[in-house]
Amino acid sequence: EPINKANISTRVSATVEKIFVDEGSRVEKGDLLAQLDKRDFLSKLNSAKEFLSSANENFNYWDKEYTRDESLFKQGAISEEERDRTKNSFVQSKAKFEDAKENVRFWQANISYTEIKSPYTGVVSKRFVDEGSLAVPGKPLFIVEDRSKLKLSFDVPQEDISSIREGNLVFYKVNNKLK
Repeated sequence: EPINKANISTRVSATVEKIFVDEGSRVEKGDLLAQLDKRDFLSKLNSAKEFLSSANENFNYWDKEYTRDESLFKQGAISEEERDRTKNSFVQSKAKFEDAKENVRFWQANISYTEIKSPYTGVVSKRFVDEGSLAVPGKPLFIVEDRSKLKLSFDVPQEDISSIREGNLVFYKVNNKLK
């Protein structure tokens, strides 16, 4: 059996738009196995970018206001209370701006998860989905096996276990050829 065997699933829920491999297909590391529908994610990313733009403008405005009011406060031209109101608005706008940036990164990551790729060079040994299926996190879409290195697994009758030692020769058959 292969040493490396991966159950490939998705990190997002979406419809399988296109499948590029079938059982038995040879794949290279990074090859696209399937493409999930990313339209909903793109729409949410666009909304997040619009909100980011607005949050950035708001942050820049309050940054300038706070810088100005801090200077005026130091000169004694405005009260500490006025300066603190501006500071609070600045802090709130900065937090919204940081949240908006994180939200854009979140949707960008989700879009990248719509591309299901092979983790290594190998063979697709199982395909569990068809185009139009709903892919959900944790539910396998494919199994990819790296068959460049195999491990030999076998059962030993209990009465023979005591005679097994490290270094013993093991004979086995592959395609009816003794190895």
